[in-house]
Amino acid sequence: LVLAHRAAASVGLQNSNAAMDDCNNALKLRPSFLKARVVRARALLSMGKTEDAIRDLVYCKKAYPCTVIQQELERAQNWHNQKLKQHEQTRKRQEEEQAKMAKAEADKQAAADKERARLNELERKRKRKEREQRERQKAREMWAEEERKRMAKEAQPGAPASTAGTRHYIWSHGQ
Repeated sequence: LVLAHRAAASVGLQNSNAAMDDCNNALKLRPSFLKARVVRARALLSMGKTEDAIRDLVYCKKAYPCTVIQQELERAQNWHNQKLKQHEQTRKRQEEEQAKMAKAEADKQAAADKERARLNELERKRKRKEREQRERQKAREMWAEEERKRMAKEAQPGAPASTAGTRHYIWSHGQ
């Protein structure tokens, strides 16, 4: 009885661990001591261990159904339900945050992929332009080489007269 009273005082002083020790010691001496179980349930509630507190209070209610124990049990169950609800809300919030982070990461990856594709397309266009410029330069060089050969041929003694000037005139002015 003394241990149960000291445990009740410890719960009132917010010293749940000392209350638990006293209640456990009292219950070792007399396992059917309901006051020790009720006080232990209060200590468990103050420690946030609602499931263990409910277990003790259900035992007490079966052994001695009264309104005080019923009220303690309802209080413990309400607290437990609130705790579960808070846990569920926290879990949902975390899932929403994770979904937002995953979407942001996916959007970031999509933007990076799009930018990479844009840069690859620019690089392909640049290379195609360089290739076209090389081909035009090569064509100009080939034309210049042919012109040099033709002019060298015309400069040789006994070569036929050139029609290049006439061709150029007709090509640029029509007939």
